[in-house]
Amino acid sequence: MLAGRTAADVVTNLVSLTIMITVGLIIGFDFKTSVAHVAAGIGLLLLFGYVFSWIFAFFGLKSSSPESAQSIGFITVFPLTFISSAFVPTDSMPEALQTFADVNPFTVVVNAMRHLWLDTPAGNAVWGALAWSVGLLAIFAPLAVRTYRRAAVK
Repeated sequence: MLAGRTAADVVTNLVSLTIMITVGLIIGFDFKTSVAHVAAGIGLLLLFGYVFSWIFAFFGLKSSSPESAQSIGFITVFPLTFISSAFVPTDSMPEALQTFADVNPFTVVVNAMRHLWLDTPAGNAVWGALAWSVGLLAIFAPLAVRTYRRAAVK
């Protein structure tokens, strides 16, 4: 059940990503790298979205209502997004936030995407994004499955 649901999310994310890239190209966005790098970026985004499908499945199963599940998702994603390099460089942040932002999985994925699509320096961001994705998936997929099995038995 959960595997099918999270796999369906990948298809939804692919459609959304296709629309976003198409609109971006129409308004003037241009990839600065090879087709292979662009494809790797798409794969990385789909993987990261897949991981978050498992995270949200877990939180949804632990929640008492759809509203609380939505709140948990918002409370999780909102600070991770804003305390990342998605909007501003981390070196412009106060030191305490910068320390967190530099290891934040959103920062690592954003930096990896900038490298894969815009050819910016990335250090180990691509490998770091893969590591974050695999690590979070290894934690939350089993947690979601266990929570689902317990709920199904009741």
